[in-house]
Amino acid sequence: MIRMQQCFRALGFSAGGTVRLSALLGMLCLAPLLRAQDRLSAGGGGVHIPGGDHRSIYYMEFHFDLEMGGFQPMAGLLAAADGDQYYYAGFRKEFPLSERLRFIPSLCAGYFREGDRRDDLGGPLEFHTMLRLEYRPGQAFGMGLALGHISNAHIYNYNPGSNSISLHLSLPLGGKSRPNP
Repeated sequence: MIRMQQCFRALGFSAGGTVRLSALLGMLCLAPLLRAQDRLSAGGGGVHIPGGDHRSIYYMEFHFDLEMGGFQPMAGLLAAADGDQYYYAGFRKEFPLSERLRFIPSLCAGYFREGDRRDDLGGPLEFHTMLRLEYRPGQAFGMGLALGHISNAHIYNYNPGSNSISLHLSLPLGGKSRPNP
């Protein structure tokens, strides 16, 4: 039982993590509603919050294969090793740099919940920007590097922000993904 608790803590779930685990399972329940071309992206890396130290982060995102004004919707969950969580939704845009290389910026808004270290990002409403470089050797999986920033855009008096770097893998949820433009 202790090893299971350590595993959940390493994934960002602290004591009382039932709500967080429920949110993660809720995201997984979206899977039957997703189309074959939708993608799942998961990754991990490190984050730095000014006044704090560096720690590990893990995330999971759904990328929906829908066009909305040239952008694609997305939703995700980011968890830090100390229990910080960030649930978010927003939009992304893929820019093909070559047949296999893509530049993917994204902008999201979401809910931040402090973990065990009580990191203060200023308030619960936070914005997440990410710049991602992804290599897709074929129609199936992709892998890449992402730089991210979470901030409240000064809607609160305190706005330390946080910066992250991560590696990720992405997979289509079924069938072949949409052909490269």
